[in-house]
Amino acid sequence: MPYRPSICLAAAIAGCQPIAPKPDSGTMRFESEDPLLTGWSVACDQTKGQWTVDIRTDAWVGTARLWMARSETAIEQHDLQVKRSAADASWDCFDASIPMASDLGDPGTDTRFRCNDQSSVYMLLAISDAESVRWTDCRSWGPDTDFPWLEEAVAPTCGRVVSDVFAAESPLYETGDITACD
Repeated sequence: MPYRPSICLAAAIAGCQPIAPKPDSGTMRFESEDPLLTGWSVACDQTKGQWTVDIRTDAWVGTARLWMARSETAIEQHDLQVKRSAADASWDCFDASIPMASDLGDPGTDTRFRCNDQSSVYMLLAISDAESVRWTDCRSWGPDTDFPWLEEAVAPTCGRVVSDVFAAESPLYETGDITACD
């Protein structure tokens, strides 16, 4: 009988196929408490032309979002992407790189804000429960506490105002260091 490598290869591949998984029951394997922000970092790099945002939470998160604004007529929303998650739902790490727009009048998904806008831009960082049903925690900061989105229904109400996150001595974490996400 002649040697047939294609038949041998097909048999080898077929023999290594996993057992078909059971259908999803629709229930989570782990219950996740309402997540809280435990660490965050917001930075701007003019050379790279982008803002970077990193967060760490104490449970699974459904949505993590950053709002940026200077007035109520120019409020931007930027979603963060999950970077790493604990298998047991005990923490999440999210990050985002937000490029600076070349057209400031129509930034699209990029941002119109430059690094030299740090002292005049308002920001709100918020996270939701694992099902993205409601906002569970947030931090906001800006030149004062008259946040542009207060009159607009575009962002959650946030009573956790922090000091200037761009100051050199600004804390990057409360209980969960974001460097543990790397």
